[in-house]
Amino acid sequence: MVGFSQGAIYISAHLALQYAARISGKEATLPRKALLIGAAWPKPYAHVFDFLAEAIPPDGMQLLGCESLHVLGRDDNVNPPDQARDICARFGSAATSFEHSGKHIVPVDDTSLDVM
Repeated sequence: MVGFSQGAIYISAHLALQYAARISGKEATLPRKALLIGAAWPKPYAHVFDFLAEAIPPDGMQLLGCESLHVLGRDDNVNPPDQARDICARFGSAATSFEHSGKHIVPVDDTSLDVM
């Protein structure tokens, strides 16, 4: 799954809901990998992220075979970078973050493309 800005917000909420369902013993569909670029805290789903903060083990989604890369711009003036970092932290050790020096963009420089 790949999402930028609102798409990344949607993916973070989708992953959190699927993970919460799996923790609760329900059937869930998780992708093997997710790329979230320029995400912000999904306020309507904050309760799910609060649940994950308490329920997620240190290995996080890696236990379920889902890895995520969270790409954020240090100077993002649309979605605060701290919110993207918070989302990344909720997904445990299966989540990695990458910060580029830009704003609210999909970075296309060689370094960023190599990471993504």
